[in-house]
Amino acid sequence: MPILLVFIVFAITFVQGPLQAAGWLWDSGNAFGILGFAGMLYLFLDVGASRRQRIHQLISYGVMASLLIHVAWLWIPDQTIWYYMTLDGPVYMLAGSIALLLLVAVTILALPATRRVWHLHHRQFKRWHYWCSIIAISAGFWHIAGSGFYFSQFESWLLLAVTLAVVGTRYFNLASRPEPHRLTLVAVPAMALGFVLLKGFSF
Repeated sequence: MPILLVFIVFAITFVQGPLQAAGWLWDSGNAFGILGFAGMLYLFLDVGASRRQRIHQLISYGVMASLLIHVAWLWIPDQTIWYYMTLDGPVYMLAGSIALLLLVAVTILALPATRRVWHLHHRQFKRWHYWCSIIAISAGFWHIAGSGFYFSQFESWLLLAVTLAVVGTRYFNLASRPEPHRLTLVAVPAMALGFVLLKGFSF
């Protein structure tokens, strides 16, 4: 499932503008962002109950790292990016900041030590975790679609359809949760690299 979701999200960027690119540095930085969003979708499907909790936790660290790299990497070519992350910046950039902050918050507050402090009852934690994840995914989508990078209007609709399908699958409890295969550790980064290389052919 992680491989499939990552493939679908990256593949959508090639539907209408297969060679739309912004240069190797920007494409690489944005690849981390797209990878992070796909990871957020997968984490929403993978509840992480019982023995899968550790896997869910490790993947969440990877997703959070990918999004932090996305921000830091884009700061390299253009340090004015910090202006766009303030309240005076574009709304889609504010949405991206909200998505990142929420992801960091739900990851840290889901740790056993902090979870026991903030949530007296497990049901309360699950409800809080669920709705914060919904908001983070929605803000992440808004950031991607609003920026207009790599995703045309039509491609944004396709991404919205995938996002709603993921949310609906979780809501109706239709997701099967196979263990992530070791191939995921190779295939997922390879798809991000492939995105950068294929976009690079436009130069």
